[in-house]
Amino acid sequence: MRFFSLIALWLLPNCVFGEDKILVTATRSDAQASQLPFTIGNVGGSEWDANGGIPETALGSIPGLSFSTNGGPGQSRSLRIRGANAEHTLVLIDGIPVNDPLSPSRSFDFGHIPLAELDRVEVLKGPQSVLYGSDALGGVVQIFTKQDEQIRAKLEGGSQRTLNTRLAAMGFRAGYSESKGFSSADEREGNSEPDGYRQWNLGGSKKFALNNSFLMQANAQYQENKTDTDRNGGPGGDSLGTFSRHSIFLFSEENTWLLPADAELKLGGSFNAHDREDNTNGSDFFKAERWKVESLLRQPNLLGTHSLSLGGEYGEET
Repeated sequence: MRFFSLIALWLLPNCVFGEDKILVTATRSDAQASQLPFTIGNVGGSEWDANGGIPETALGSIPGLSFSTNGGPGQSRSLRIRGANAEHTLVLIDGIPVNDPLSPSRSFDFGHIPLAELDRVEVLKGPQSVLYGSDALGGVVQIFTKQDEQIRAKLEGGSQRTLNTRLAAMGFRAGYSESKGFSSADEREGNSEPDGYRQWNLGGSKKFALNNSFLMQANAQYQENKTDTDRNGGPGGDSLGTFSRHSIFLFSEENTWLLPADAELKLGGSFNAHDREDNTNGSDFFKAERWKVESLLRQPNLLGTHSLSLGGEYGEET
């Protein structure tokens, strides 16, 4: 499947709403919240960690969001924005679309959000197809990872043999999480075999300023999730050795030129690959890839009170 889109955005920055934070998702470039004619939900990394990295808890403070979940750690979680279907929410990680092309609905599974070094989550509610295409009929959720080079380490443990650990240094990051979990099938029907979950991820980002007017940035991340499964939820639903495995590889590269009159030009591209295996009801293997190239020209302070953004993108999904 090939896709192509053009972007034109004429922004009035004098409208004042919400808190004065620097946000990206609403305009596809840096903008202060006070300059936007609508509000954006924003959850920081510290707030995310304080809620245990559980999406429905961490994002529950944002009005208009609702979750549906199928169980404990690693089980599927769907997000709906203002009642729209889950497949109508576009999800980005550091600007890279991660909606699952292997899913019939193309929705993103919020049970597999990368936990290592999450910086913040921005939620843009309402139709955003002009900026982001048909996947964004309900809204956009963008997950940002930390881009600094500080050294950080964290180790957590809890019940159900739960372990979370992560390490970051010099722009690179790694994380591992596991939980013994509990049976996905109904325990009241005699199903007692626990269905565990394991996730590990590696990633990194680097910026290179070749001169005063040119900046190059590269991001890469690999994540693998493995969730134990059951064949059904009724009597005898437990099944030993059945699992679902999903791996994702993400890569993006962006070049930014600073032009006269505070204008800037961005040219970049991204690639993501999905690989899934599920032996719950037989051995099934699926693979999908998506790439795109995009450009964005932004002129702030046009005529003193406006800004103008022009862009386009082309990509292919197989």
